[in-house]
Amino acid sequence: MKEDFYNFQAQTTPHPLAIEISRAEGVYIYDSHEKKYLDFVAGVSANSLGHNPPRVIQAIQNQLTKYMHVMVYGEFIQKPSLELCKLLAKHLPESLSTTYLTNSGTEATEGAMKLLSKIGKECSLRYGIHLITTSNLVAQKRKSAEVDVADIRKVYSLFVDVKRST
Repeated sequence: MKEDFYNFQAQTTPHPLAIEISRAEGVYIYDSHEKKYLDFVAGVSANSLGHNPPRVIQAIQNQLTKYMHVMVYGEFIQKPSLELCKLLAKHLPESLSTTYLTNSGTEATEGAMKLLSKIGKECSLRYGIHLITTSNLVAQKRKSAEVDVADIRKVYSLFVDVKRST
């Protein structure tokens, strides 16, 4: 199988680990000889949930008997995603009571740009689409990995167009 791996599947590094995985459980992966490895390269959901957590497997099986992914979030009412949004609203400040669900960083970025454009039109913030990028630069300048409200306020003052808002 290793030869086929090198011949037919593009590798992500010049020297892949090329471990033939037979199964995974919790934080471990097992090769075809049952050698156990701590999975420091876990994929999408395994890195936060572990491999094969019983509650997650049961929830997935239950959902699969109803429907899988039927449409972009926000078009159809889907109980699991709605329950997640309600749970988030319960634990977030009141001003953050609505959640925009996406399934990738690209969708999240695109959604943020659309939201900033909408905000820009509604409050006369010219070039609102650049607010998030510039706020991030301000945060980096103060050596922070996170943008805070003060960063956004500072950038907002640079972009606000008083003539259009009066």
